[in-house]
Amino acid sequence: MHFLEYIGFLLLSSVKFFFFYPVFITKENYNFFEAMTFGLTSGFIGTVTFTFFGDLLYKFFHNLKLKREAQQPSKQKSPSVKQRRWIIKLRNGWGLWGIALLSPVLITIPFGCFLATRYYHNKHKILGHFMLAIAFWSAFIFLFKSAIVGLVS
Repeated sequence: MHFLEYIGFLLLSSVKFFFFYPVFITKENYNFFEAMTFGLTSGFIGTVTFTFFGDLLYKFFHNLKLKREAQQPSKQKSPSVKQRRWIIKLRNGWGLWGIALLSPVLITIPFGCFLATRYYHNKHKILGHFMLAIAFWSAFIFLFKSAIVGLVS
């Protein structure tokens, strides 16, 4: 395996974990320790990046939106009521654990970190919750992959 290929999958997995992590560990035929190391590393990179630098990105895009609205009236639609309701139900019903557990599989790590930093301000707590969720999904995906490969072979 080439170093650049490894780095590429690492960075892609840090953004869209549920898609690229299983592809990579199946392609490379990793054992449990290697798969967990890869999953935790990619999840850590994504979580740290988007938790600590997400505020800068948010401020940049928010200021860009304000400038654009000042120049011309907004004709963009706001997020649908269903989407907003789902996010509020997730936050009120499950809290930070719900956001952290759903981020690697249903929503992306960047969007999950964005939601978490909007509602919860303790970034170290967010990082801990996300790392535990990523560890859970790394182990679950590896065990599921191993069971499927065992059935097929």
